[in-house]
Amino acid sequence: MKHCLFDELDFSEDTFDLTRYILTSEIRLDLLLNLYDTSKVLDEIKSELNKKPENILRSLNELIDRKLVVKSDKKYFLSSTGHLLAMNIIKLFDNWNSIDNHFDFWQKHSINSFTSKFIKKIHIWENAELMESDTIEFDKTLRVFLKICMNPDKSI
Repeated sequence: MKHCLFDELDFSEDTFDLTRYILTSEIRLDLLLNLYDTSKVLDEIKSELNKKPENILRSLNELIDRKLVVKSDKKYFLSSTGHLLAMNIIKLFDNWNSIDNHFDFWQKHSINSFTSKFIKKIHIWENAELMESDTIEFDKTLRVFLKICMNPDKSI
C-alpha cells in the first residue's frame, strides 16, 4: 500500500485556524517572528517593525488574548504555543523558499519519486545546488562528492 503524505493531515476548518489567523495579518506575523527566541519591550518592537504604535499595541493584545504572546514586567515574549507556531511558520517559509529556489527541478521531476519523509524536510534543500555531469565532465558529481567527504567542514 502506497503511503500518501496527506493521509496524516487534517484539513478541517478548525485545524489551521490559528495559523490562518497569523498568516492573514502582516503585523501579527511580524510580531510573532520578531519575538521568536527573544523577549522585548514595546519600544524595541516599535523601532524594529516600523508600524504605527497603536496597531502594534492592538495586535500584541490580540496575540495575548489568543495566548500566543505573554507580557511580564513590560516585556513581551512568545508563549510555548506561540513559539511552536512561529517555528512552524518559519519552516513553512523555508519550504516555500526551497521550492521556489528549485522551481525548474520540481517542474522536471515527479513528486511521486520522493518519499513523504523527504518532502516533509524539503526546507533542508533551500540553499542546495543542482549539479549535473555532462559529456566533458562526466565525473563532476563524483569529484565534488569526494571533495565534500574529505573536507566536510569546508564549504565548496
